[in-house]
Amino acid sequence: TALAFFLAAALAAAAAASGACAAGRGRACAAASRAQDHALLQMSLGDREPLAADQCGVPENARSDCGHFGISKAACEDKGCCWRPHIDAGSRAPVCFHAAAQAGRPEAAPCSSTVQGEQCFAAIQWAMNHGIVEHPEWYPDTLGVSSSLEDFQAHFHQSGQAGCVAPCESCHKVLPGETCHDVVEWAKFNGIRSYPNLFPGLTVGSTLQEFQHLVRGNNKIAFIKDPPILGNGDQCQAYMAITGCDWTAERSCPGQQPAGSAGAAADDNSTGYECCCRRRLWKPICPEACNLCRTAERGDRCFADVQWAMEVGMRDHPEWYPNLTATSSAKEFQVHLQRMRQPCPAPCGMCSTAEKGSRCYDGVMWAMEHGVKIYPHWYPELSAESPFAAFQAHLHTGGYEGCPMPCQ
Repeated sequence: TALAFFLAAALAAAAAASGACAAGRGRACAAASRAQDHALLQMSLGDREPLAADQCGVPENARSDCGHFGISKAACEDKGCCWRPHIDAGSRAPVCFHAAAQAGRPEAAPCSSTVQGEQCFAAIQWAMNHGIVEHPEWYPDTLGVSSSLEDFQAHFHQSGQAGCVAPCESCHKVLPGETCHDVVEWAKFNGIRSYPNLFPGLTVGSTLQEFQHLVRGNNKIAFIKDPPILGNGDQCQAYMAITGCDWTAERSCPGQQPAGSAGAAADDNSTGYECCCRRRLWKPICPEACNLCRTAERGDRCFADVQWAMEVGMRDHPEWYPNLTATSSAKEFQVHLQRMRQPCPAPCGMCSTAEKGSRCYDGVMWAMEHGVKIYPHWYPELSAESPFAAFQAHLHTGGYEGCPMPCQ
């Protein structure tokens, strides 16, 4: 395509200028930087060339799964994958699958992480180190300064740029109508109150992303949900809620990666093989969450940055840290660095005021305007004059409406 020709020419120009830069010629060095930045920028902003119709004409028995359980058509196609509903109602083939290879087009079927030396890798490194920091508006809200290389690779693949193939793992923001979205909403607003032992480390105020991450690691949560995701009477609904597919870590199903420690599972016509292998319920119900919070730990680059800010930066340049003091916590410094677009994720467990439009906000407003007047015994420590934060704290303590602890 014209864009590919331009990129190749631009990168060649950048490489030539880089040679001049290495030889010490200042103007050429500046040209190298400008040419390379321009070329790499174009890689991340172009429109994706749509898949040809014959690339999606993959027989059901040859399809390579591209989506998570219950993925929507829109989310599947946003990943650059094919969506074809089953012809036979009893088919177990994936409806969201990788496209077939075609002459003159990159092969879409395999997944792999890009490596140094590839055009894709160079474009991603520029995006991670410069693009997302200087121009976050160029990228979807699922990407941030702490996003992984695979998350950026998924974005480039979906945009059809820099020759990036799909990574084998990347984050996904689940959408209403997807099975994972329904499960996560149930887990946060109902499940954690009924089954608190299934949600270690979480509270009703934890973020939806934290719940998504936990559900991804424990499929049983999805099958305990009411109403059931597979429907009443489905033998796999009960099997997954009680037994699950943890055994496939030892004896893996066909196509499962990594392979089981004891080899492949035998097709013994058991309920376990039917549910986990034939119906592929070994796959996580939820993909990994985007913008997942994580408190910095020793060994992280973010941890070192936080320590430097607390011990050196605050002492030498207190003007760099408005609203912080020498006694502020490490989490508070991490929040500041994250907002300044440093390579730090948002820490977990921070207070936050409910935002207008959220379920928590609506719950607080109802309690303030109606609840405390109609049912004052529900709010023994509050009155109609109590502030918004006091009502939010009350709902958080009681485990209602998914409210986090307020900051005031």
